[in-house]
Amino acid sequence: MPLDIRALPGERNGLGCVCRDPGKVAVEPLRFLAPGPGEVRLEVHACGMCHSDLSVVNRKIPYPLPNLLGHEGAGLVEAVGEGVTDWKVGDRAILTMVLPCNRCADCLGSRPSLCKKRGQHMPVGRVLDASGKTLTPMAGLGCMAEYAVVSQVALIRAREDMPLDKGALVSCGVTTGVGAVMNCAKMPPGSSCCVIGCGGVGLSVIQGAKISGASQIIAVDTMPSKLTAAKQFGATHSVNAKTVQNVVKEIARLSGGGTDYAFEAIGLPQTAEQAIEAVRAGGTAVIVGVADQKDRAKLKLAKINFLETVVKGSFMGSSVPMRFVPMLCDFYKKGDLLLDEFVSQYYSIQEACTAFDDLAAGVGLRGVIVMHQLQDLVERPTPEAPMSRL
Repeated sequence: MPLDIRALPGERNGLGCVCRDPGKVAVEPLRFLAPGPGEVRLEVHACGMCHSDLSVVNRKIPYPLPNLLGHEGAGLVEAVGEGVTDWKVGDRAILTMVLPCNRCADCLGSRPSLCKKRGQHMPVGRVLDASGKTLTPMAGLGCMAEYAVVSQVALIRAREDMPLDKGALVSCGVTTGVGAVMNCAKMPPGSSCCVIGCGGVGLSVIQGAKISGASQIIAVDTMPSKLTAAKQFGATHSVNAKTVQNVVKEIARLSGGGTDYAFEAIGLPQTAEQAIEAVRAGGTAVIVGVADQKDRAKLKLAKINFLETVVKGSFMGSSVPMRFVPMLCDFYKKGDLLLDEFVSQYYSIQEACTAFDDLAAGVGLRGVIVMHQLQDLVERPTPEAPMSRL
């Protein structure tokens, strides 16, 4: 796909995956401007295919259109803006969509994902399409592209021996899942849990539970392939929600009356209700999946009251990414956190539309778009795929 736009000095041309209309994505030539004060331009080497991107395309998450997709990425610093002193060209970085102000009560209380001022760190007007119109980068990142102009607070330093394609996975999905166990639930060793939904986030929850020393991990999904993967990542039991009459009763049977913890990793009212019903008296249900803003779940108040059930939400693993992401990278290098096994397929940026089709169809575990020095990871020829209809 030719780049028929002209970059001015200090700018870059590159391809990016754009959503202009609900349900449609396209790979387009884009122009990435020089970073402004406090900003960095990243040469993106890897971007994970996360369901949150699909939620933007399908309008479950209503980011403004046209939107430059991608929020799970890693790469090399390619240019720095005025006032940036902690980063230099060539530094290796993992992106985070938690963009804290570092001054409000939530940030100072180690809850940066709740920062109400994070929007001030979302660069505007730094990416233009072929006609010169501005695109909105998803989550202030827009890293499903060969370059990304981001705030310096979106960067986390990557250790030199951390592969950037695996660093991209830690950027969002793995942090969300493992963090839900360690930071939100604070699940102690010997606990039992169930995980409803075994996509990328759910499998990360399972890994977090295994690392935390869970005695029982019950995986719930409708796809046998996902349940097989769940066993590989640490689940002790599996439940196919399509083949059992009642998911909650099956969890109770396997756990002897209900699990200590339940994690919902899909984002649907019915599965959130199942998670709440699945825990024993005094148990904790953690809602991790991203739901439509219009969705509502029904709660049995007597269970909340008389059985002292705790219901919690977790966004981005309730973590401080600047501390938590490096810790996850350490887990990976020690062999405690499986990331290589996560990647089902690598795609080139030209194949982003195919990657979205595969994501929508539930193909594989995690697709990763690779660019620049990592594009050799793509083993098959790159077809022209100008448009996808999801």
